[in-house]
Amino acid sequence: MELLFLLNLFAVSCPTDCATFALPAVEDLDIDCLPPTVKSSITHIIIGNPDEVTAPLPVDWTSPVEWAAVIDNADATGAKFKRIPVRGSIGESERETRERAGNRTTTTNRAYTLEATIDTLPDGIFDQGRLLECGNTNVRLWFETDARIFGGPNGIITKDIDSQFPHGIENTDVELNILRFTWDARTFPDRANNPF
Repeated sequence: MELLFLLNLFAVSCPTDCATFALPAVEDLDIDCLPPTVKSSITHIIIGNPDEVTAPLPVDWTSPVEWAAVIDNADATGAKFKRIPVRGSIGESERETRERAGNRTTTTNRAYTLEATIDTLPDGIFDQGRLLECGNTNVRLWFETDARIFGGPNGIITKDIDSQFPHGIENTDVELNILRFTWDARTFPDRANNPF
């Protein structure tokens, strides 16, 4: 089955005309008593087959019980997702625009790239990284921070994956697998409280 890699759609949709544009309600923040900040470092990725028939999605992506039913790192059939501890980040998106009448600019797409470093490489994770080196394998992806999970109920369909195994010269360097996942969307992925 050939998958078409279109824009990932999330809960916030971009307005189609001026009549539908309205900023959402926002919280009043008291600068003398701000809520705690939330760490943004990516701690885990969940990856798997992008085909929903082969790898069914969790019914409720905010439920630890639902995730337990669809994650199995020991599965070799492609029917289950893998949850991998990483050190990761997402930089600023690459914005594509279109010039409009009246000197206006419209954002038509954003390309996001998540870079995840795996610093423990037993054989299975090593082989997974080597398979992803092929570059023609796209996955369904969610990513986690300490407090949140991102990707929405359907996850993120990647358009490009790069996998690297750098080996440093220093005595303190360790084996690493660096993964880069790229996807297109108009907005950043949906988020929820981390169920793990």
